Amino acid sequence: MAHNTNSDTRNTSTDKTDTNDNGTPDAAGLMSRIDQLGSYLQRLEPFGFSGTVLIAQGDQVLLERGYGHMDYERDIRMRDDAVQSLGSIAKQFTGMLIMRLVDQGKLSTDDTLDRYFDGIPQDKAKLTIHQLLTHTAGVPDGLGSDFDDISTDDYLRQFFAAPLQSEPGTQFAYSNLGFTLAAMIAEKVGGKPYVELLRDVWKELGITTASWFGDPMYNPENSVSYYVDGVRRGSVRDWPGSWDASKPYWHILGNGGVCISPRDMHTYMQALFGGKLLSEKSLKQMLTPNLNNYGYGFDIEDSPLGTMIHHNGGSDGGVAAVARYLADLDLTVLLASNGIVNGQGYAFLVENIMEDLMAGQEFELPPEVQPAGSVEAGTFDLEGGKIRIDPLGNGPLLLHLEGQALLNRVMGVDDAAAESYARMNEITRKFGELILERRWDEAFALSERKTGNERRVGMIEQFFEMITQRHGPITGIKVAGTVPMPPYKGSTLLAFVTENSAPGVPIIFQKDDEFLGFRPMVAHNVMTLMATTTASGIIAFSPQLGLQIGLNFEDGKVLLE
Repeated sequence: MAHNTNSDTRNTSTDKTDTNDNGTPDAAGLMSRIDQLGSYLQRLEPFGFSGTVLIAQGDQVLLERGYGHMDYERDIRMRDDAVQSLGSIAKQFTGMLIMRLVDQGKLSTDDTLDRYFDGIPQDKAKLTIHQLLTHTAGVPDGLGSDFDDISTDDYLRQFFAAPLQSEPGTQFAYSNLGFTLAAMIAEKVGGKPYVELLRDVWKELGITTASWFGDPMYNPENSVSYYVDGVRRGSVRDWPGSWDASKPYWHILGNGGVCISPRDMHTYMQALFGGKLLSEKSLKQMLTPNLNNYGYGFDIEDSPLGTMIHHNGGSDGGVAAVARYLADLDLTVLLASNGIVNGQGYAFLVENIMEDLMAGQEFELPPEVQPAGSVEAGTFDLEGGKIRIDPLGNGPLLLHLEGQALLNRVMGVDDAAAESYARMNEITRKFGELILERRWDEAFALSERKTGNERRVGMIEQFFEMITQRHGPITGIKVAGTVPMPPYKGSTLLAFVTENSAPGVPIIFQKDDEFLGFRPMVAHNVMTLMATTTASGIIAFSPQLGLQIGLNFEDGKVLLE
């Protein structure tokens, strides 16, 4: 029920004799840590982890493997070269194309938008390409659904009419729209559709698997399907995309939607960071951190292993991907998965573990299990709450826990932590009631910032609209409970009650008396554990918390070990 401390589940490989003078691992230490990551993911596979990992130093691939299934319905195992969506990792392609045009003397990142878009209104005319690529233009995050078919002219009309969210150049506000506009500029200046400009680069590098959703070259044997809480949501091959250059999907083109195998993505990243695609000056500009340490399609920051250049990508349809380049080690790390559990992609669930492991820090290994048997779905009362069991098929399960007393019991928290979680629950309840009444100033006074802004209010209104469209009118709120969320103090699930459902949003706390922010993602349970059936019962594991619990059935009841 508590954190594991057995010798077979805790990694204690923190020996510093495998490091160089600057603290980075030497060759032997690096291979040891990579082997441990492979073992970790292999142990996690019976609990439902499904995806691919590739780690390479320079051109040498050190780990390349698939786990789980590409397609559960067809029982197709995950291939190490499976084509998956990059999500927002694809923003780097747009930054690269812009800088190639800079190298060719065809544009400058200081160019303003009125140079490229006729009829642009005055408030947006002097926005720069640099601002688009660094999320500092003040433009909205997006204008519609990724898969909505929209013409270039209609897209621009909507952009022209949309109000700016902040003063250009003054704030970082993540914007997919900004990268779509940069992609439009690239094709105007490059003289070809954006899709063809990128294909020219891929062809130059010998990349054959890269394209967009819906490309006929993708099939169930070479590309993944995506799942949310065990339910199939689509696939690389049947979501609509821009593979046909004559039909661009502008809501996603330039900011996401690219699909590629891990090996081909490694080839591209080696070419980019190795100086094969851009001049030294342009590459340096692309990788220079601006507000929020963001370059042109990359986050750039220090890490225990030196400078880390990285980006994540995901969607509520099941996409989750992580791309990292550790410059001091010339190390590429690519992790992608095709499933989401309670709003969290598998790749993101193990991302922090991967970082700890590569840095030589201590972490919890999943228990080594032999799956056996099966159980039926059901909800069971336990002391302090309830537990719901959802089989995913092919062995893995999801365990959903509710009730703060049960959560505290499972996590083994002390009285001080229990009181802290109670305070977070109460602040979240007040915040939920206030935002339902649109009392924004009072609501945001409960946060660390003490104030809101148009962007934060707009995000909440969009969330309300999405819930209403999918689940019906919101009739009230409930607080589902609080759990730890490293590196933060806690995450409290604020659920919005509708007639048939109660989708929620996580409220993040760094202190227990005021919240830090909220994550614009839908979650239905405050704690969901990956689990599997064994000969001795059900074993569940949380990668985020390093938490293991066991369940047994007795006389139709579930007993918590």
